[in-house]
Amino acid sequence: MIEPDETKIRDFVHSALQNEEKKAVIHVGAGNAFRDWGIENFSDLIDRLKKEKWNVYIIGNSKEETEKGQLLEARHGNFNFTGRLSISETLHLVSRSNIYIGADSGPLHVASLNATPIVALYGPNIPEISGPWRKTGVSIIRHRMDCQPCSQRKCIYGIIPCMKNISTDEIYETIIRHYR
Repeated sequence: MIEPDETKIRDFVHSALQNEEKKAVIHVGAGNAFRDWGIENFSDLIDRLKKEKWNVYIIGNSKEETEKGQLLEARHGNFNFTGRLSISETLHLVSRSNIYIGADSGPLHVASLNATPIVALYGPNIPEISGPWRKTGVSIIRHRMDCQPCSQRKCIYGIIPCMKNISTDEIYETIIRHYR
Protein backbone atom coordinates (compact mmCIF):
# COMPACT_ATOMS: atom_id res chain seq x y z
CA MET A 1 0.00 0.00 0.00
CA ILE A 2 1.09 3.57 -0.56
CA GLU A 3 1.70 6.03 2.28
CA PRO A 4 2.04 9.76 1.58
CA ASP A 5 4.91 11.78 3.03
CA GLU A 6 3.58 13.00 6.41
CA THR A 7 5.63 16.20 6.21
CA LYS A 8 3.65 17.32 3.16
CA ILE A 9 0.28 17.04 4.87
CA ARG A 10 -1.08 20.36 6.10
CA ASP A 11 -1.93 20.87 9.77
CA PHE A 12 -5.69 21.21 9.22
CA VAL A 13 -5.81 17.64 7.90
CA HIS A 14 -3.79 16.30 10.83
CA SER A 15 -5.94 18.16 13.35
CA ALA A 16 -9.21 16.86 11.86
CA LEU A 17 -7.97 13.30 12.28
CA GLN A 18 -7.10 13.64 15.98
CA ASN A 19 -10.48 12.49 17.29
CA GLU A 20 -11.04 8.90 18.31
CA GLU A 21 -14.47 8.49 16.75
CA LYS A 22 -15.19 6.53 13.59
CA LYS A 23 -14.18 8.35 10.41
CA ALA A 24 -15.84 8.21 7.00
CA VAL A 25 -14.57 9.92 3.85
CA ILE A 26 -17.27 10.70 1.30
CA HIS A 27 -16.53 11.92 -2.20
CA VAL A 28 -19.63 13.89 -3.22
CA GLY A 29 -18.84 14.07 -6.92
CA ALA A 30 -18.50 11.76 -9.84
CA GLY A 31 -17.28 13.71 -12.84
CA ASN A 32 -20.68 13.88 -14.51
CA ALA A 33 -24.40 13.68 -13.84
CA PHE A 34 -24.60 10.05 -14.96
CA ARG A 35 -22.46 8.91 -12.02
CA ASP A 36 -23.87 11.36 -9.47
CA TRP A 37 -25.70 9.71 -6.56
CA GLY A 38 -27.33 13.01 -5.60
CA ILE A 39 -26.94 15.55 -2.81
CA GLU A 40 -30.06 14.35 -0.95
CA ASN A 41 -28.77 10.77 -0.84
CA PHE A 42 -25.44 11.97 0.53
CA SER A 43 -27.27 14.16 3.04
CA ASP A 44 -29.40 11.22 4.24
CA LEU A 45 -26.30 9.04 4.56
CA ILE A 46 -24.46 11.70 6.55
CA ASP A 47 -27.48 12.04 8.87
CA ARG A 48 -27.36 8.32 9.59
CA LEU A 49 -23.61 8.28 10.12
CA LYS A 50 -23.67 11.31 12.42
CA LYS A 51 -26.38 9.68 14.56
CA GLU A 52 -23.98 6.77 15.03
CA LYS A 53 -21.15 9.13 16.07
CA TRP A 54 -19.17 9.03 12.84
CA ASN A 55 -17.00 11.95 11.81
CA VAL A 56 -17.67 12.60 8.14
CA TYR A 57 -15.06 14.14 5.85
CA ILE A 58 -16.39 15.47 2.54
CA ILE A 59 -13.97 15.57 -0.38
CA GLY A 60 -14.09 16.76 -3.98
CA ASN A 61 -12.32 19.29 -6.16
CA SER A 62 -14.62 20.64 -8.85
CA LYS A 63 -16.68 23.80 -8.41
CA GLU A 64 -19.85 21.68 -8.22
CA GLU A 65 -18.32 19.36 -5.60
CA THR A 66 -17.17 22.35 -3.56
CA GLU A 67 -20.71 23.78 -3.63
CA LYS A 68 -22.11 20.41 -2.51
CA GLY A 69 -19.52 20.24 0.26
CA GLN A 70 -20.50 23.70 1.50
CA LEU A 71 -24.18 22.79 1.47
CA LEU A 72 -23.55 19.55 3.37
CA GLU A 73 -21.31 21.34 5.86
CA ALA A 74 -24.07 23.90 6.51
CA ARG A 75 -26.64 21.11 7.00
CA HIS A 76 -24.58 18.70 9.07
CA GLY A 77 -21.50 20.47 10.43
CA ASN A 78 -19.17 17.82 9.00
CA PHE A 79 -15.58 18.40 7.93
CA ASN A 80 -15.65 19.94 4.47
CA PHE A 81 -12.39 19.41 2.61
CA THR A 82 -13.78 20.07 -0.88
CA GLY A 83 -11.44 22.14 -3.01
CA ARG A 84 -8.70 22.03 -0.38
CA LEU A 85 -6.79 18.74 -0.63
CA SER A 86 -3.93 17.58 -2.80
CA ILE A 87 -3.91 13.98 -3.99
CA SER A 88 -1.39 13.15 -1.27
CA GLU A 89 -3.60 14.74 1.39
CA THR A 90 -6.63 12.88 0.07
CA LEU A 91 -4.73 9.61 0.35
CA HIS A 92 -3.57 10.54 3.86
CA LEU A 93 -7.15 11.34 4.95
CA VAL A 94 -8.53 8.12 3.48
CA SER A 95 -5.72 5.97 4.90
CA ARG A 96 -6.48 7.19 8.42
CA SER A 97 -10.24 6.77 8.13
CA ASN A 98 -12.42 3.73 8.70
CA ILE A 99 -14.25 3.80 5.35
CA TYR A 100 -14.33 5.55 1.98
CA ILE A 101 -17.62 6.04 0.10
CA GLY A 102 -17.85 7.34 -3.44
CA ALA A 103 -18.87 6.81 -7.03
CA ASP A 104 -16.66 5.62 -9.86
CA SER A 105 -14.19 8.52 -10.09
CA GLY A 106 -10.57 9.57 -9.62
CA PRO A 107 -10.75 9.78 -5.79
CA LEU A 108 -12.09 6.21 -5.69
CA HIS A 109 -8.94 5.04 -7.42
CA VAL A 110 -6.78 7.10 -5.05
CA ALA A 111 -8.64 5.52 -2.12
CA SER A 112 -7.83 2.07 -3.48
CA LEU A 113 -4.11 2.74 -2.95
CA ASN A 114 -4.39 1.87 0.74
CA ALA A 115 -6.21 -0.71 2.88
CA THR A 116 -9.16 1.44 4.02
CA PRO A 117 -12.45 -0.33 3.20
CA ILE A 118 -14.24 1.13 0.18
CA VAL A 119 -17.92 1.35 -0.72
CA ALA A 120 -18.00 2.10 -4.45
CA LEU A 121 -21.18 3.19 -6.23
CA TYR A 122 -21.38 2.08 -9.85
CA GLY A 123 -24.03 3.12 -12.33
CA PRO A 124 -23.29 3.55 -16.03
CA ASN A 125 -19.79 2.06 -15.94
CA ILE A 126 -19.03 -1.50 -15.01
CA PRO A 127 -16.47 -2.28 -12.31
CA GLU A 128 -14.92 -5.07 -14.36
CA ILE A 129 -13.60 -2.33 -16.65
CA SER A 130 -13.25 0.76 -14.46
CA GLY A 131 -13.21 -0.69 -10.94
CA PRO A 132 -10.58 -0.05 -8.28
CA TRP A 133 -7.38 -2.02 -8.79
CA ARG A 134 -7.59 -3.40 -5.24
CA LYS A 135 -10.23 -6.11 -4.86
CA THR A 136 -10.05 -6.86 -1.11
CA GLY A 137 -11.99 -4.62 1.23
CA VAL A 138 -14.01 -3.19 -1.66
CA SER A 139 -17.80 -3.41 -1.83
CA ILE A 140 -19.29 -2.54 -5.20
CA ILE A 141 -22.87 -1.29 -5.03
CA ARG A 142 -24.42 -1.69 -8.44
CA HIS A 143 -27.86 -2.22 -9.91
CA ARG A 144 -27.36 -4.24 -13.07
CA MET A 145 -29.20 -2.98 -16.11
CA ASP A 146 -29.27 -4.03 -19.76
CA CYS A 147 -27.98 -0.60 -20.85
CA GLN A 148 -24.65 -0.95 -18.98
CA PRO A 149 -22.02 0.03 -19.84
CA CYS A 150 -23.48 3.34 -20.88
CA SER A 151 -22.08 6.07 -23.14
CA GLN A 152 -23.06 8.65 -20.48
CA ARG A 153 -24.48 10.97 -23.12
CA LYS A 154 -28.21 10.31 -22.74
CA CYS A 155 -30.14 8.01 -20.42
CA ILE A 156 -32.70 5.89 -22.25
CA TYR A 157 -34.85 6.08 -19.11
CA GLY A 158 -34.31 9.80 -18.60
CA ILE A 159 -33.72 9.45 -14.85
CA ILE A 160 -30.45 7.48 -14.60
CA PRO A 161 -31.98 4.64 -12.55
CA CYS A 162 -28.66 2.79 -12.28
CA MET A 163 -27.56 5.48 -9.77
CA LYS A 164 -30.87 6.84 -8.47
CA ASN A 165 -32.07 3.38 -7.38
CA ILE A 166 -29.10 2.83 -5.07
CA SER A 167 -30.62 3.35 -1.65
CA THR A 168 -29.13 4.98 1.40
CA ASP A 169 -29.99 1.78 3.27
CA GLU A 170 -27.78 -0.27 0.92
CA ILE A 171 -24.84 2.04 1.44
CA TYR A 172 -25.31 2.37 5.21
CA GLU A 173 -25.65 -1.40 5.74
CA THR A 174 -22.51 -2.00 3.67
CA ILE A 175 -20.60 0.54 5.77
CA ILE A 176 -21.72 -1.14 8.99
CA ARG A 177 -20.72 -4.59 7.67
CA HIS A 178 -17.22 -3.27 6.90
CA TYR A 179 -16.87 -1.60 10.26
CA ARG A 180 -17.86 -4.57 12.41
